[in-house]
Amino acid sequence: MIYVIAAIRAREGQRDVVESLFRKIVPAVQAKAGCLEYELAVHLSSGFPGQPAFDDNELVIVEKWADLEALKTHLADPVYMDWYTNVWPLLAGASMQVFKHRGG
Repeated sequence: MIYVIAAIRAREGQRDVVESLFRKIVPAVQAKAGCLEYELAVHLSSGFPGQPAFDDNELVIVEKWADLEALKTHLADPVYMDWYTNVWPLLAGASMQVFKHRGG
């Protein structure tokens, strides 16, 4: 199983637009072969030590894929690439980390 954590920082005043655009693609992505989870999470002010200060523009996409090939297929999908091209100008930055489940 593959886990993806995609951290997104919306430009000031664009978070709601980014979130709306994300929600539009969720059903199509979740229906893809190999997609086990594809969800959006927003920053929570927890008060826990070590957590960065609350930032309303921080979002995270949490993904689970059956295997790396399913993730690669998703990322190469023209529909996803079109979405990504449209949302990128609304972002101040983004990063993606990919992990493999170790079992146990």
